[in-house]
Amino acid sequence: MIIDLNTEEEIEEYKKVIRQACEKYNASEKNTHVIDFSIGSALFSKAEGMTPSRFLEIIDDRMYIDKQSTKAI
Repeated sequence: MIIDLNTEEEIEEYKKVIRQACEKYNASEKNTHVIDFSIGSALFSKAEGMTPSRFLEIIDDRMYIDKQSTKAI
């Protein structure tokens, strides 16, 4: 997803909303599958010389960090 947000705090709040919606779905008796996912996120900063390739690397790295942190639970 590409979303126009300006701060890390906004990203964290958006991720929280997504996770809560998923938890609500998984708790529903109507679902036939349990949804599980990991999220990688970052703010794109052209001013800091970030390239699209580097941006995707950062997001990918953070997704794997998130994946490992949820496995530990």
